[in-house]
Amino acid sequence: MTKKAKVISLSVAAVIGFIIIFLALMTWFFPYSSFSMKKSMTYSPDPFVVEGYVADLNEFKEIYEADKASEEMKNLKIDRTQYILPIFEQKWLVNKESITIDKLDFDTMLFDVVQARQILLSLMVQEDYTTEQKQYLADLIENLLALEDSISEIQHSPFVTRSTLDHQIRELQGGFEHSLSFFAMYYERS
Repeated sequence: MTKKAKVISLSVAAVIGFIIIFLALMTWFFPYSSFSMKKSMTYSPDPFVVEGYVADLNEFKEIYEADKASEEMKNLKIDRTQYILPIFEQKWLVNKESITIDKLDFDTMLFDVVQARQILLSLMVQEDYTTEQKQYLADLIENLLALEDSISEIQHSPFVTRSTLDHQIRELQGGFEHSLSFFAMYYERS
């Protein structure tokens, strides 16, 4: 091999090595960037937060199941709750273990929150509520809009660092907790 061929092969190897190192670093530090090889991140929730959330969710589900089983309690709110409840039962919200969240998960999350908001808007029009009940429903819808904004912000910020993304997901988890409490208040008072 000539000296020129060695220089060319070493240059090519150096460029390929640089590209691999660059992509590995981008994947680690900016998991959802366009340079990331695997657009996902492992999220480790606080087990105490998850435990409290699951307890609140189970408490609400007991009330809902009792209402659903009761013949005289049949109404549109109870019927529509079956379509809203899944947004609060997502794996990453109810699991104490680390879980991988990818871009598709955020798309699904956003779609489900938008659907829940649309169901609640239709309930606002179809049902007769007192002023207080309408206010609970309006607060819930406003909270869901904030969740939509948070999810969209994560989706459209590809160059957010892993630590910032972890913080945003924790805030998103808190947003779902608040939405669950707003939904429970609306449900119990209407």
